[in-house]
Amino acid sequence: MRAATPPAAADLDFLRIVIEQENRMGSSMPLNSLLVLSHLRAMRRSDMQEIATLIQKDSGAARSVLERLVEAGLVQPHGVTRGRTYTLSQAMYHSIWVSPRATHIRQDSTAHNRSIW
Repeated sequence: MRAATPPAAADLDFLRIVIEQENRMGSSMPLNSLLVLSHLRAMRRSDMQEIATLIQKDSGAARSVLERLVEAGLVQPHGVTRGRTYTLSQAMYHSIWVSPRATHIRQDSTAHNRSIW
């Protein structure tokens, strides 16, 4: 008997954001950056030590990855020094959870309501 898990559904909104960022940079996003963004998407908040463990590097390498993501506007730091944590930036949250389709539906609904009145 062979057990198999079904393939995970594609996160198209997240993929869209990654592709847009790669187009802006003119190159592929590094694997460690993708790992960090995916982790923050799932866990909502993380600290330097968790990120270092995730990418299997020391805290200096984790700091470097996080700094690049902060500079790109994809990640937002909270706190200072040892207590610092990281989340996806507000723009990332907005892009992921307020999809263009939802905005389009909301606009269509508003237009429909105006035509009724």
